[in-house]
Amino acid sequence: MNRDYGTLVQFEERTDFNTICVDQGIICMFPENDHSIFPVRGGVYSEDGKLVGISGHIGGMELAPRSVGDISPAFDGIVKRNGKVLYMGVFVPHWGHFLVDMIYRLYHLERFRDYQIAYVGTEAITGNYLDFLIGCGIGKERLIRITGQVQFEQVVVNEPCAVPQLYYSRIYRGIFDSVKKYYSAIGQKTLRSFEKIYFSRQHFRGGGRKETGEKEIETIFRRNRYHILHPEELSLQEQIFFISHASMIACVSGTIAHNLVFSNTNCTWIILEKASIVNLTQVMLEQMMPEIETIHINIDKTKKKKVEYGTGPFWMGITEDLKEFFTLYQFEQNVSEHYVKNYLIYMKLCFVRWSKNCLKKLWKNIKKFRCR
Repeated sequence: MNRDYGTLVQFEERTDFNTICVDQGIICMFPENDHSIFPVRGGVYSEDGKLVGISGHIGGMELAPRSVGDISPAFDGIVKRNGKVLYMGVFVPHWGHFLVDMIYRLYHLERFRDYQIAYVGTEAITGNYLDFLIGCGIGKERLIRITGQVQFEQVVVNEPCAVPQLYYSRIYRGIFDSVKKYYSAIGQKTLRSFEKIYFSRQHFRGGGRKETGEKEIETIFRRNRYHILHPEELSLQEQIFFISHASMIACVSGTIAHNLVFSNTNCTWIILEKASIVNLTQVMLEQMMPEIETIHINIDKTKKKKVEYGTGPFWMGITEDLKEFFTLYQFEQNVSEHYVKNYLIYMKLCFVRWSKNCLKKLWKNIKKFRCR
């Protein structure tokens, strides 16, 4: 077990951020050719085609702004629109990345009440993503999705108030506090709170394509009076209600664990580490929320130090670290682990991942050959 996970690396806490107002600013979206989680890039440009540096997207494991360089003043396809907008940045429907590297410009909103909010993305903001923005005070009618190049009377760009693996701020934390306050004020009379919660990935469609072994772990937590919930089946208001009323929350590391930003001060998070690498984004969030107790437990059966956190594959299981936790907290542990079955599934996932990587390399080589 590791109670000091959130202090493994010290990140800077910043207080001052720049805001740039660009008259006749141009917001551009550029599709990417790869199949990464961020299939688009974009930014804000001046009327003469100069890139506003702080408008570049930072996130998705990239520490440099993701945008293109200066564009020609005669750039084709620019659409002119009236009005003033605040630039939100890039939107992709992935909850973890939405929390840590898509909403970091949404501060000082009281100064821009009459401004619409513009973003670039291949999909419109809906569902829990829209509910989050509503909690910030941004209604659906204020949102403008940019899919090309659009020029406005004025574009306002806030510098990111947090960047994963670089720095955080009280302003960034305040965004989550305002959302939590908004939905807590509404109330949820039909819900029953639970003292102990296990957030499961068993109903998550993408989980089975890159991981195995959680089922037995979930069973142990269920038998020890943890209520099982599936985040993707809950509204944002429901998630905030359950998180803010619980005293013990367990989950596998990743997107779910980032939701500790909605916790109250008397909550302990048990984060089951599916990879033997440090999730620096999680470290940053825990430093931003020092009053939240976290316990990190290794459940990685592979002990691989080199694995992509978003792709895997992962083989989770009942490790010595987890047994130590169960003993310390007096858990009933009489659950059989399907070691061979999970190992075979893991090997299958490894083969599928290897095959996909080979096909990607082959396709890149074919495209290079065609261009000659």
